[in-house]
Amino acid sequence: MREARPPYPLVVHYSRNLTSRDIHPVRQPPQTRLARSLVDAATWMATDRGAQAVLAAGVQQRLVRVTDLMAEALREGGCHC
Repeated sequence: MREARPPYPLVVHYSRNLTSRDIHPVRQPPQTRLARSLVDAATWMATDRGAQAVLAAGVQQRLVRVTDLMAEALREGGCHC
């Protein structure tokens, strides 16, 4: 039998202002591009250190480039840090 709630704290966040530029063109199910996802995750962190850790992890794992993160964070005021 499944538990109604997961055994760990879970917070769901939604991105409401997405454009076609934010969505990956071929991945299914539809999902945001990695740079957008990382910047969103950073803005949802409770502390600056947490935000830095999220962004640094993406770069350290070579999942995204610093220039892509910077462009995404600056695009249309996407990062309210």
